[in-house]
Amino acid sequence: MRAESAMWKKVRPVLVAAKLDPVRVENPIHPGTPDVNLCTGLWMELKCLPTWPLRETSLVRIPHFTREQRVWLYRRWKYAPGSTLLLLEVRADKQWLLFDGDVAVKIVGQSTTAEHRRSARAVLHVSELSELPKILAEKTRGSEEKTRGNDLEPVCTGSFVHDEFTPCPVHDAEVVRR
Repeated sequence: MRAESAMWKKVRPVLVAAKLDPVRVENPIHPGTPDVNLCTGLWMELKCLPTWPLRETSLVRIPHFTREQRVWLYRRWKYAPGSTLLLLEVRADKQWLLFDGDVAVKIVGQSTTAEHRRSARAVLHVSELSELPKILAEKTRGSEEKTRGNDLEPVCTGSFVHDEFTPCPVHDAEVVRR
């Protein structure tokens, strides 16, 4: 079983219990699309490491965190702050680190263990994984800049095509009034 599949088997029940309706996404048409979409509009990339590097000064490498994934996380964060995340499991330490999308593209797989821990939005032990939904519900840095207004407004998840009457904070579509 692939590491991310095993990771999904651990995190999915937590997200389901929190009524976040997690959907696993495999998108060969648009490389870089994150692994999981939640009913809140959040997108989450899953990454797994067997262990941290032996030396604290060594860079953490995640070769399967692709350029396309980095671009997708950053682009979506740019247009909808707070909408993308990366969840990193470090198996040997039974540790889970949650990163905001804009931070993940700069830090994950490109800096030291200490920098990863310092830059994470949350660092959880596997026994604390049930706290993840509460952390996801907290306002993220930057999400206050562009809010949706009331909760009834539509939010683009990137999974459908808009008509000209649908406001879209992601694609900056204007509402056309007749």
